[in-house]
Amino acid sequence: MGEARPFSAAGRRANLTDLAGVELDLLIIGGGITGAGVALLGSQRGYRVGLVEARDFAAGTSSRSSKLVHGGIRYLAQGEYGLVREALQERRRLIDLFPDLVAPLPFLMPIPRGLRQAGMLSAGFWTYDLLSRGSGFPRHQRVSVAEARRLAPALVGSELRGAWKYWDAQTDDACLTVEVIRRAAAGGALVANYAALTSAERRGDRWLAEVTDAVSGDSLTVRSRFLVNATGVWTEQVEGLTGTTPTTHIRPSKGVHVSFSADTLPLQAALIFPAGDGGVLFAVPWHGHVVVGTTDNDYAGDIVSPGCTIEEEADVLRAVNRFFNLSLRPSAVLSRWAGVRPLVITGRSGSDGVSTRDLSRKPQIQLDDAGLLTVAGGKLTTFWHMAEAALSLVPQPAAPGAAGTSAGRAASGLPSHEGDRDRLPGQAGYTVGDVRRAVREGMAIKLEDALSRRLRLSFVDAAAAAAAAPAAAEVMAQELGWTDPAPHVERFQRHLQREFAAQLPGSLVEA
Repeated sequence: MGEARPFSAAGRRANLTDLAGVELDLLIIGGGITGAGVALLGSQRGYRVGLVEARDFAAGTSSRSSKLVHGGIRYLAQGEYGLVREALQERRRLIDLFPDLVAPLPFLMPIPRGLRQAGMLSAGFWTYDLLSRGSGFPRHQRVSVAEARRLAPALVGSELRGAWKYWDAQTDDACLTVEVIRRAAAGGALVANYAALTSAERRGDRWLAEVTDAVSGDSLTVRSRFLVNATGVWTEQVEGLTGTTPTTHIRPSKGVHVSFSADTLPLQAALIFPAGDGGVLFAVPWHGHVVVGTTDNDYAGDIVSPGCTIEEEADVLRAVNRFFNLSLRPSAVLSRWAGVRPLVITGRSGSDGVSTRDLSRKPQIQLDDAGLLTVAGGKLTTFWHMAEAALSLVPQPAAPGAAGTSAGRAASGLPSHEGDRDRLPGQAGYTVGDVRRAVREGMAIKLEDALSRRLRLSFVDAAAAAAAAPAAAEVMAQELGWTDPAPHVERFQRHLQREFAAQLPGSLVEA
C-alpha cells in the first residue's frame, strides 16, 4: 500500500489509469448514494473495487432529496411496517457512522382546528415509537400551541390546537454521498466521476466494460468479476448496455422542492403539513434556509435535468400560503429543483392506475447468472443496509486486497493560499477556501460540482450561486489549469437557469 491518493482531479486521472490495468472484483456503475454504499462496504471487506459515474457524484437523485434520514411516517398508512422499522434502525446506524453529516432533528406535525383524524394520527405516532425501540430516540409528545409557535414561528398565523413533536434525522445528501465515496477511495477503491460506461460484455468469468473519460475523451477497458448496476432511474438503460435480458423495471416519480429564506419561513424544527392534494409536504431548516417539498407524481420527461415547472412551484407556494396563512409571491422563492425517484415496479403495478405515492419503496437486489448485480429502488436512509444485502450475494474474493494504491484517508497534500478566508460574492456564506477544498478534497471538476453539490449554494439560493460563480471560477482555474474561466461561468449560468431558476407568473399562486 502506498501513500494516500488525493481525492481530486489528479487522483481521478490516476484512478482511471489504474482501472485500465487491474482486475476488479466489483465494478460499480453509478456514483449516487447506492453505488457509494456498495463501494465503501466492498472496500472495507477486501473486494477490489472500482466505481465510475457518468456525471458528477450525486448529480442525480442523491442530491435532490428532502435531506431527511427517517423512517417515513407516512408509509405506515400503506402498512409498510417492516420497511419503516428497518429505516428507523438504519437512522441510528447512519448517525453513528457519519456523526458530522447525519444528526437528529425535531419535527412538528401541527394539529389544525377541526382536524377529525387526530386519534388515528396519534396511533400512528405510537406505532412509530414502537418500531423505533432501541434506537435511542425520544418518544413523541403533544405540545401546546405556544410551544409549537416557539419552535416554528412561521405558524403564528395558523389556526392550531397544538402539535405533535417527534424526532427523525437530517443530512446533506450530496455531501454524504461524496464522503462515502471518499472513504471508499481511502480504502483503495478506484473511483472517478465523469466516466461513463458505454458497453459491457461478459467473456468467460469476467466482464469487459468499456468506459469513456468525459474530460479527456479517452476510452479504457475495465475487467471485473462482477458488474454492479447502481444507477437509479438509469437502471434499465444500463442493463441495455450489458446485453443481458432486462429484469428490472423502473417507474420514475418526480419530486420538487423550493427554498425560502429563514426570515420568510422561520423554523427551529422541521414541519410536516398537508399539501392540499391528499399528500403531505415537509418544511425543513437547511443551510440557513428552509426547504419545502416534496411532491410525488408520475414522470416521463428528461431524467438528466428534470427541472421544476411553473405549475409545480405554484402548487407548493399555494400549499405554503394556505397552511401558514401567508401571501408569498414567486419572488420569495430563492431556488427550486426537481429529482426523480427510481421506484421499482413488479407485476401490474406500473400500469394499473396505482399512484406513485402508494408504491412501495422497497429495493430490488438481485444477481443474475452473468454476474450482473442490480441494486435498484430503496431510500437514502437504507443505503447501508442495501449495500449489505447486495454484497451478501457476491462471493468473498479469493485474495482480498484493495484495487488501488491509496492507504488511509484520501488527502490533498496541497498547501493553502492567502485569501482562502475571503467570502464569495453574493451573500453566499461560503469562502474561497471552500471552493478550493471542493476541488482538492472533493474531486470537483466543474463549477456546478463545487457550487451545486459540494457547497449546496445553488440549492438554497440560485441568485447567490450566480453571483459567486466568477470568483469561484477563478479559484478553479488556478487549481485545474483553465486558461479562461469565462466559458465555465457561462455554462454554469445555463445550468442554474435550467435546473434551479424557473420563474413564475404571479397569477398562478393567487389563492
